[in-house]
Amino acid sequence: MYFWAHVNLPVKGPDGLYHYNDDFVAVNSMGNIDVGNGTTFDGYIGAAQGFIIKPPTNTIVFNNGQRETGENSQFFKTAASGVERHRIWLNMSDKKDVFKQVLVGYATGATNTLDTDFDAVSMSANTLADFYSINSSKKLIIQGRALPFINTDVVTFGYMVAKQGEYTISIDHADGIFNNGQDVYLEDKATGKTTNLRLADYTFTSAAGTFNSRFVMRYTNKTLGVDDVESLENSVLVSVKDKVVKITSSIETMNEVNIFDIGAQLLYSKNNVNSSELQISNLQSSDQALLVKITLENGHSFTKKIIYSNL
Repeated sequence: MYFWAHVNLPVKGPDGLYHYNDDFVAVNSMGNIDVGNGTTFDGYIGAAQGFIIKPPTNTIVFNNGQRETGENSQFFKTAASGVERHRIWLNMSDKKDVFKQVLVGYATGATNTLDTDFDAVSMSANTLADFYSINSSKKLIIQGRALPFINTDVVTFGYMVAKQGEYTISIDHADGIFNNGQDVYLEDKATGKTTNLRLADYTFTSAAGTFNSRFVMRYTNKTLGVDDVESLENSVLVSVKDKVVKITSSIETMNEVNIFDIGAQLLYSKNNVNSSELQISNLQSSDQALLVKITLENGHSFTKKIIYSNL
C-alpha cells in the first residue's frame, strides 16, 4: 500500500521549477518506511483514507472482519504475525531538504525474486531525490529477501538526485539480527571505499542524475573463503529446456552473464543483469557443449558447463 504523506507545499528550486520533498509512505508485509516529515503509523486506515495498491489479482476483498472500532484517526491495521523478520532501514539525506528511506529485510515467506507481499517499487514521487535497492531490474523502496539469512548475500542500491552536492547514507534503525551485532558494510563502487555503517555514516559527493548501481550492501568485509565460494557457486543453477537457457541464483543477484562455445567464441552477453533469475531464449547455437560464465554482484565469477540442444 502507498499513502501520500503530503505535509509541505512544493518549494521553488534554483532551476526555477517547483519540487516536492514529500513522498509516498510504502507499507507491506515486510514493514513500512518513513518519509522524514514526522508522519508515522499507528497501524490503521482511517475511513475515507485514500491509498494506492498494486495487487497480484483483479479482485480485492474488503469485509467487516478487517474493521476496528474506535481506530479511525490514521491509516491501516497490520495483522498480528509470528513470522521471523530481520530488517534494516537506511536513510539517504543531504542534512537539509533531501530525505529518502529504504527498507531491506529477511522474512519468512519472502524470496530473492519479486514478491507482491514483501517488495514495493519506488513511486518516484519525490522530485529532489530517490533512493532504492534493485532486484529484477526494479527500483525497490522495500525489498524482502529469503531466509535463512546468509552473510554472503549482497544487495545493490541506486539513487537519483536533482542537484549536485554531498549526501549521507546512514542506518535509521533495525531489528532482528541487524539489531544484534550484525555488521553492515556499504561499498561505493565509484570510489572503491567500503564503510561499516554500524560504526559510521557514509558521506559522498554526487553530480545530479540517476546512478543505478553505485552502492552495494554486504554483511562481511573479508575475502571469500573456499567454503563461501563453493556455497555461492552451488547456489546458481543453469538448465536448458525447449531451447531456453535458465539461470537461477538463490543467494546473490547476478551482474553479468556470458555464454561461449568450446572454441571460446562469444554467443551471448548481458551486462547489468541485476536479477537473481535470467532466461535466454533462442540462443544462436548448434547442438553442442557451452560454457556459461556468471559474474555475481560481489564481483565473483565462475563458469558452468551445459549441453545445448535445438530439439
